[in-house]
Amino acid sequence: MLPSTLLSSLLMAYTAIATDSTSTATASSASSSDSCNPLKSSSCSADPALGTTISLDFAEEESDYFSVYHSTGEIDYSSDDGISLTLNKRFDNPSMVSNFYIMFGKVEVLLKAAYGTGIVSSFYLQSDDLDEIDCEWFGGDASQMQSNFFSKGDTTTYDRGGYHDMADPRSDYHNYTLDWTEDGLTWYIDGNAVRTLASDNSEGYPQSPMRVFFGIWAGGDSSNAEGTIQWAGGSTDYSDAPFTIR
Repeated sequence: MLPSTLLSSLLMAYTAIATDSTSTATASSASSSDSCNPLKSSSCSADPALGTTISLDFAEEESDYFSVYHSTGEIDYSSDDGISLTLNKRFDNPSMVSNFYIMFGKVEVLLKAAYGTGIVSSFYLQSDDLDEIDCEWFGGDASQMQSNFFSKGDTTTYDRGGYHDMADPRSDYHNYTLDWTEDGLTWYIDGNAVRTLASDNSEGYPQSPMRVFFGIWAGGDSSNAEGTIQWAGGSTDYSDAPFTIR
């Protein structure tokens, strides 16, 4: 393992810091990703690691480090507020993805979640073989963030999520940090550790190269399973749109 490299990214008027501990990462995870899953194919190519320090404020559209993941909806860039992603109508899902992978690291983001019942704001890490580390906020919830994780796409149980009290995540920017190491994972809100996961826990551990994703979607859409709608906080009323994460 090579020495860690600090990634410092300003995403959506929020700061993202990640520590990349490799200079060439091999593919290994993705749930909503369209990358090659090495658990299902022996011909996946190597994935690009960050291998440097970056700082992005998304004041301009062009970036060598991030690309549009889903273009449905509205993606705006501002020198004052960074990037904002807006869901204007049903089936919009504006989102972004990094063009690089990190293998263990520290990711920090300053983010203002969207308002709207059933609207989910997401910031997460995901690998080509469906390891995942999540931060999610619900548009109808004024006082919590959800943390979650998955190992190799295992969804046999849905009891891994944790809920963490905080000041309204929709009304102001807050600092969220993921500190992901070989030995454990810690979620922070405004510098305060709210959850720690040991790598030897009984439900698996994310430990393959990940990309950084962020976006907004309607978990409360009527086409979703009833459990998903309940988890998202209820049915989405699109007449209340637009819904924006910043």
